[in-house]
Amino acid sequence: MENTENEDTKELNETFNKRKEKIIQWFKDPYNLTLSIILIFAFAIRLYYFILTKNQPLWYDEAEYMSGGLNWAFGVPYQFNVQRPILFHFLIFLLMRFGFNESLIKFVLSVIPSILVVPLSYVLVKDMYNKKIALITSLIFSFFWLSIFYSMRIMTDIFGFLLGLFAFYLFWEGYVEKKNKYYVWLMGVFIALPIMIRLAGAMFGLILLLFLIFTERLKFLKNRDLWIAFFIALLTISPFLIWYYNYHGSVFGFLVSNLGQGTAATSDKPFAWNVINFIPAYLYTTFLIMFFVGLLTLMNLILGLDLFFREKKKNLYADFLNVLTILFVLAFFIFYLKGTEDRWLIAISLPLFVFVSKGIMLISNQIEKRLNKSLAILFILVILVLGAYAQIKFANDLIISKKDSYSQVRDAGLWIKENSENTDVVFSYSITQNTYYSQRETFGFSVNETEFLKEVKEKNPKYIVISAFENYPSWATASSENFRNITNPVNAFFFDAEKKQAALIIFENKNYKPNKRVL
Repeated sequence: MENTENEDTKELNETFNKRKEKIIQWFKDPYNLTLSIILIFAFAIRLYYFILTKNQPLWYDEAEYMSGGLNWAFGVPYQFNVQRPILFHFLIFLLMRFGFNESLIKFVLSVIPSILVVPLSYVLVKDMYNKKIALITSLIFSFFWLSIFYSMRIMTDIFGFLLGLFAFYLFWEGYVEKKNKYYVWLMGVFIALPIMIRLAGAMFGLILLLFLIFTERLKFLKNRDLWIAFFIALLTISPFLIWYYNYHGSVFGFLVSNLGQGTAATSDKPFAWNVINFIPAYLYTTFLIMFFVGLLTLMNLILGLDLFFREKKKNLYADFLNVLTILFVLAFFIFYLKGTEDRWLIAISLPLFVFVSKGIMLISNQIEKRLNKSLAILFILVILVLGAYAQIKFANDLIISKKDSYSQVRDAGLWIKENSENTDVVFSYSITQNTYYSQRETFGFSVNETEFLKEVKEKNPKYIVISAFENYPSWATASSENFRNITNPVNAFFFDAEKKQAALIIFENKNYKPNKRVL
């Protein structure tokens, strides 16, 4: 018996020592060690701002996702937006049911995905190019201002980007490198998931489809693994489509409400050439210069374009995919939506940083060749420090300036929660924020005064909230006779400590009658 125990202990020790040796060998690789340091840096800077912003108020979009989670988890009345996919709401619901508070939800769904982009970008770019370009790209992601800023917000952009980036990785490993067919199959899941987070996530799948059309013509339609991936994507997205149909009555409503933004709604608008300005806004001066230098490395792709299409020059596939990503995303927002926000363009961040990295390495290699290696390394360090300073400074200034925005809306919602019953109704244009903070059913109201008075009678709100954060109709003020006849101001929240500039006023409905309905 004792010999058996000794043998088991010996076997465990051997297993432990083997694993320990593998870890030690992994860290002996300077690239792996450097990546680990980059990850620690990425985590540390996000942890700092996470602690700094742990009590910041939610924006409208954030509160929309959180209100959806509250509806499923605790039955708080809330009407889901026809434009929103619901996977993000569902993840919030699950975390709420497990007892996660607002800060922990933000950490899981925003901070962690922002950190995971760093190693994922490394392994993808490493296989597309080489370890040096991959390290620089992952380092830039570690201090990318947009990634840091939006990882402090409960929003879909970083999470959706991580999923789309993983689809790219699986495509590259499975289809281009042909390492394993299961990579291609699994890609179907990660093409569907970003769409279930945000409809713009469909761009990742469309970019890969265009890549196949350009590089394979229609031959890819004969590929069995791609068809399996397609059907896996359909299976993955089907629960969302079923829910959407049952809740909203039509799947087409989802598509029209989103894609319709680029048709009738924008038909008279000029092309949004200003979208191109987001490239320097992403990079800042130092990295922008390196980006243009990096574009010089496309010379082989441009000069050998005919060979690329005829002979499948796979060494140029990486450049082609990255250029295609930039052009497709920019074209979509310039010519179709005719406008954008900084976060909507996050899909172009990887190719932008790749070309920045290639530009840095192009100059560094020339310095090493013509001068010496030490100066080449110094050049890389100087460029990265200058770029990091600009990125972090902008992220810091932006986070600090927005840290307390909408605090009056939050405070008003919490006050309403303390001074109302859970069956009460509130009128406010800050629908999602008031729903989340007050946990009371909240409606917007008509801009037409007659319709508004009718709605007050029908819905019987206890409170009517007017604020400077939304565009309220001119008659919705205490100076309006009709408004004054049916309301009394009961509380106010201000922009300034001296309480001279009101940010939000809560009015009580004079004709309010306690609501006995059961929720």
